[in-house]
Amino acid sequence: MGLPLALTFGEKGFPVIGFDIDGRKIDAIEQGHSYIKHIASDRIAQATKAERPFSATMDFRKAAQADALIMCVPTPLNANREPDMTYIENTARAIGPYLRSGQLVVLESSTYPGTTEEV
Repeated sequence: MGLPLALTFGEKGFPVIGFDIDGRKIDAIEQGHSYIKHIASDRIAQATKAERPFSATMDFRKAAQADALIMCVPTPLNANREPDMTYIENTARAIGPYLRSGQLVVLESSTYPGTTEEV
C-alpha cells in the first residue's frame, strides 16, 4: 500500500521520501526497479528522475523534512485474531524523535478505530 501511494503523490508533484527498514527495497528504488510485481519498474525509474524526485531511505531522521507522514505498515492478525500492533509501534518509535510541530501523521493500516489514540 505504501509504494503505490507514495508514487501517486510524487506523480502529482509532491516531493516524496519513502522510509523502510528493508535495505533491498531501498536499493531497488534507487536503481529504478520495482520490488512489487504489479508496479512497473519504469514507473519507479520515472519517479526517481522527476523534477521533485521520489527517494527512499532507511534514515528516519529525514522524517523531520516532511510536512506529512503516512504510515503504511502491515497489521497481521495474532493468534487471537487481533491486529498485531508491533509494526505500528516500531514505526512510531522510529519517527517519533524527528517529528516537529505542525506535521500531519496519518496511520494508513488495517486496524481498529481508535488505534492512533490508544496505541
